[in-house]
Amino acid sequence: MNHTIKQKGQIMMLIVVIMGGLALSASGIAGLLMFFEVQRSNDAASSAMAGFAADAGVEKALSCYYHTPGDTLFPLGYNAAMDVCVDSGSLHNGATYDTRLWCVDWSMNRVSCLDNASVAGFKVRSIGVSQRAERILETFYATQFNH
Repeated sequence: MNHTIKQKGQIMMLIVVIMGGLALSASGIAGLLMFFEVQRSNDAASSAMAGFAADAGVEKALSCYYHTPGDTLFPLGYNAAMDVCVDSGSLHNGATYDTRLWCVDWSMNRVSCLDNASVAGFKVRSIGVSQRAERILETFYATQFNH
């Protein structure tokens, strides 16, 4: 009988060790999943900041096209004689943008802004970057509507 009680104690001890190992493994896996969730939420915030930076770049390119350096509004295409508006900058949150504006024809081929006959409008491409996230905005603005 003493021998059976000793075996039951050993089995009980083995079960407790196995249960402890399972609990420790489950805790480790849960911690790892939480780490990835926190990292993904941080990436979502960086993605949003990159998107806002790209939008700021588009606004800067439009400002280049429509305004003089003194920021006085002039008629449509005041700075259209410029072949390309290129700018880059950063926001107060550390995100950066790189933006370009160029004139295109109706086939979306790049043309000189000085060639009024073939210019259908202009395209703006802006790349916003924040930490590991990068977002690109590209848009077309028609300046002639008689195609």
